[in-house]
Amino acid sequence: MTSQDGPGVLSELTREYYASNAARYELRAQLCTDIDAMPIEDPSIPWDEQVSPYRPVATIEIPAQDSFSPDRRVYAGRVMSCARGTASSPTAPSARSTAFAATCTPSSGLGATAPTPPPNTIPPA
Repeated sequence: MTSQDGPGVLSELTREYYASNAARYELRAQLCTDIDAMPIEDPSIPWDEQVSPYRPVATIEIPAQDSFSPDRRVYAGRVMSCARGTASSPTAPSARSTAFAATCTPSSGLGATAPTPPPNTIPPA
């Protein structure tokens, strides 16, 4: 990257990378073993990793794919719109949030179940 790169350079580099590389993420968690030494209501208090080391709880594997194909952008837009439109707000809803909420009703097909993501558009290597 250089100072001459445009504002979308990170998106483009990420898209290029994941078009030919799979991603694997290991999720880890600490287990509370002593409620007095490891309060769960105050996230500012670090838990001793010697007492409770991080343990793997899940692995997420995502195959190589075109992460920004037109189908994926439409899918992400619909899912993101539903998430934004159904969030509670302390203020009166705007016309935009009302429109988002309307697209997420069960009758629209988006509120009852999430839309099906598009198939992987990159053929396996």
